[in-house]
Parts: sequence; structure tokens; C-alpha cells
Amino acid sequence: RAMQRRAIRDAKTPEKMKQAKPVVDDSLTLQGKKDKIKSNLQRLGELGKVHPEKKYQDLINDIAK
Repeated sequence: RAMQRRAIRDAKTPEKMKQAKPVVDDSLTLQGKKDKIKSNLQRLGELGKVHPEKKYQDLINDIAK
């Protein structure tokens, strides 16, 4: 049953997402990565896509989906 649900979900996944390879940037230090994340979260906040006062819960929910 679980395999059937997985097959249905996989069938709905666009081909572009199936073929996408993760971007790995090993050139940044841990602190550099943290700074980049903070900068990107701030930018998303300015665009109204995330809300710092909600502790970015909308973004976390979207990632979980």
C-alpha cells in the first residue's frame, strides 16, 4: 500500500525535479554558509515570502511538502 502511494506521488513529480542535481558549494566555510542563509532569509522576508515573526514556519512547511 505504501509503495502504491509512493508510485502515485512519484508519477505526479515533474520530470525537471526528478533530474535536478543538488547544488553543493564546498567553497564556503560553515560561517559563510550561515551568513548566506541569513541573507537569503532576509531577502525572502523583504519579498513577503517568509515571516521571521513566525520563525519561518511557512518555509519549513514548504520544505517538508
